[in-house]
Amino acid sequence: MTYPLEKRFVFHASAVALAVHVRREQEFFVSAIASSCLPVTGGMARAEADGKSFRELISYESASTSAFGDYTDRASAVKFTHGNHGQNTLPTVTTTEGKLSGFRIAMANRVFGATEVEGRMENISDRKSAPRFHTLSATFRGLNVDGVGVDVRTRCDMFSAYDTKESLERAFEKDKRFRNEHRNLFFDPEPQRGGWFGRCKSALPEANGIVYGTVVSALTWEKGRTPPPRAFLEGNRIRIEELGSIYVGEIFIEERSRRLTLLRFQLGSPHGGEGACVDLNSNGTGWPPQGPEH
Repeated sequence: MTYPLEKRFVFHASAVALAVHVRREQEFFVSAIASSCLPVTGGMARAEADGKSFRELISYESASTSAFGDYTDRASAVKFTHGNHGQNTLPTVTTTEGKLSGFRIAMANRVFGATEVEGRMENISDRKSAPRFHTLSATFRGLNVDGVGVDVRTRCDMFSAYDTKESLERAFEKDKRFRNEHRNLFFDPEPQRGGWFGRCKSALPEANGIVYGTVVSALTWEKGRTPPPRAFLEGNRIRIEELGSIYVGEIFIEERSRRLTLLRFQLGSPHGGEGACVDLNSNGTGWPPQGPEH
């Protein structure tokens, strides 16, 4: 006996405000703070956390995240609750958000701080083609090293305008001006240096279908302030001797998903380990697959 194949949308979205794994000198975890995750059916998830300090090494003042997934036409979705839900092919929207305030790492008389980091990602799906990530925002307030501010310039607008992996690849390959303007966002070397992993020089850098980039176009020291000693701004990286490295605004792009991490850090000496602040992940797909002819 055969049964009609039910149509459905497989929702997926998650957000974490902070998580850390310190590996030395003494190993300990900071379990995911204010973590939100959607079930396969979509819906809403929210989480908040009051501030905490962890062994005087890492602290924050407040944290919150949310995830939301539903059909864009919620009134029409009601019609499919009368026993015919397997016929639902309505478009969907998925949103993830996260905010972390008063973040601080203190080690060996060095301090990295952030007054507030906040991100948001939203994508829509027509159930026929890859999701379109039409909204992406990343805000960095009060980043500083030993009290000296770090100004962050972003290009979130470009990632929102080219809201699919395919459109981004096409622009990078076909438009030389676009490629020259944005190649630094994908850690792409200058053309005369021979391209990335030996690929075609005009192709968007990727590996196994994954594009790795940053929404940060520039980091600069606070105007009028003397940079702190033994601290360096290198692309989207803040390198602080005796503390470690902080990577700002990383993004991973696949055909049907994107992942945005506002701060990722690798601790140096005397402690070693890694962690992330405001990590947003979203994708989703219709099942069974549909083409435009359907």
